[in-house]
Amino acid sequence: LGAGDWDKQEVQAVINTPLSQRGGLKLYGNSIKHDGYIENNIIGDDIGDVDYQQYGATIAFDFTDSFDLSFTAELINDDSELGAFANFNTTGELTCLSTLNIPGVPSASAPPGTGCMEFDDESDEDHSSQNEPNYSEVTNDYYNLTMNWMLGDWRLTSITGYVDREEDFRLEYDASRVEFLYIYGAHDYEQTSQEFRINGNIGDSINLTAGLYYWESEAYQFQESYDMWYFFGIGFGPEGGLNPGDVSQDLESVVDNEAYALFASMDWSLGERWLLNLGGRFTYEEKSFSGGTGAFNYVPGGFPIVPSGPVRNIEEDWNEFSPRIALQYDLNDDMMLFGSFASGFKSGGFFARTQDIAGLNSYDPEYVDTWELGMKSEWWNNRARFNATLFYSDYTDKQEDVIVPASDGSVGTIVTNASDVEMYGAELEFTALLTD
Repeated sequence: LGAGDWDKQEVQAVINTPLSQRGGLKLYGNSIKHDGYIENNIIGDDIGDVDYQQYGATIAFDFTDSFDLSFTAELINDDSELGAFANFNTTGELTCLSTLNIPGVPSASAPPGTGCMEFDDESDEDHSSQNEPNYSEVTNDYYNLTMNWMLGDWRLTSITGYVDREEDFRLEYDASRVEFLYIYGAHDYEQTSQEFRINGNIGDSINLTAGLYYWESEAYQFQESYDMWYFFGIGFGPEGGLNPGDVSQDLESVVDNEAYALFASMDWSLGERWLLNLGGRFTYEEKSFSGGTGAFNYVPGGFPIVPSGPVRNIEEDWNEFSPRIALQYDLNDDMMLFGSFASGFKSGGFFARTQDIAGLNSYDPEYVDTWELGMKSEWWNNRARFNATLFYSDYTDKQEDVIVPASDGSVGTIVTNASDVEMYGAELEFTALLTD
């Protein structure tokens, strides 16, 4: 149990109970609540509330000497607000300019200067001038089933996972009294995974782990953006006889992802002091996107001004092999030296959170090669530990968010393979038990 300022209430509980000599049940829960601590005089309330609950249960049984099972179910409800933001709009940004009575710039229905960080007297480290709280309602269901079979000297493991996530939210981006940009949205995400893994020894010197992995996910997103279209001079503002807040635009899309992998890792003992690790993973992945340019809607009437654009269906697939090799040498019982090389990749995909569906393209995987040299050691009768590592990473086709011209003449953000990057450095770690 816990309590604190801002009406903070925290409850955590864990119950473990045997069900028989071969199995038991674990129940757990966690609840955190507290009021917001950022004052908002625009709405007359504090914002930044936290309302989070997590509940779960795990049951585990050894059915026989060669077969065991564990199953976990977990539920998360998170109705916390998505932060309390401060006004950082500078005098060169449209949110600020809309409150300065500048000829040719549509005027916002907010007090003069309040769109600007410099003149907003209701926004500082203790205050926010948002028009409404940034709320979110998130439900997350998680299930995991793990089974182990002993097949002679080998262990076969099956891991099955399932996740279902639903989210509804309101998010204000301008963080000022200007009703410039806020979004209502809904995201649904579903994921299923399955892994089969086997582990055992080959002779006296080799330990092998190998397996198969499958992943499938589907993500649906819908969001509707409000207010900013009035200020852009594209016919939805005073030049079109419309008022602030009259026009919104929606965005809807579905992304599917399916991946398969085959992996293996072998530890090979080369004498008493040398250990060689050889590993690799082959991955095949398919992704698809379906979505269209959203409609512009007349909010007071609830009907579209400009209908939705045609739906685009895009599919891409990639296959990659990721190797690893590492060599370890035990200098003595208290010190180990090692070196390794590993190659990996980050999946390609589609940047679906864009209104410019006509200009949407896929981006390719990002690749990285990493080398490490280091040592791990224990001193002072194992009361002190000192580890040191030198590393070098070489990125190819690194994925970056960039701003580019959109197909309609405006600008937008996309993800693209924009750069190659080299990173290197050192890591040092020291821990010690100073007293008994």
